[in-house]
Amino acid sequence: MNTGKRSINNRIHGNCRALFEQAKSDWTFEEIKYLMKCMAVENGYPSKTYKRELIGKEGTKYSRFYKVARSLSGQDDSVAMILNQTIQEFADANNFWLIEFDELENPYRTIGGRTKKEMIEYIDDLRKKGLIAFAQELEKSVNDD
Repeated sequence: MNTGKRSINNRIHGNCRALFEQAKSDWTFEEIKYLMKCMAVENGYPSKTYKRELIGKEGTKYSRFYKVARSLSGQDDSVAMILNQTIQEFADANNFWLIEFDELENPYRTIGGRTKKEMIEYIDDLRKKGLIAFAQELEKSVNDD
């Protein structure tokens, strides 16, 4: 898997870092990354199935199966794309911003994969709807050239 400056691997780590910064929870950065992988399993991200033998109250034996997401290392770009898509969908569904780069390689915050121009229009719409604080937070990075 490609691991260069603008690689999918870097994007995944950066997007998970952005989610971690916005989550305002007790979850660690590593836990956020793992949760995204677990969610991506439903979209085809590789996992390993484990079987656990349990004994019920009356001594009845039964099995419980569960999936654990595999590590990203050693996977190809198509697997990384599944994870990245899951992260983007999660961010969009929860109004979290992610970092994108404009044509001059300047980073900016985006919601829903919008271009920098689209984000400026989106921020204007937020202001019109009275969501001033949210608009100001997004505007900080969009206009940082």
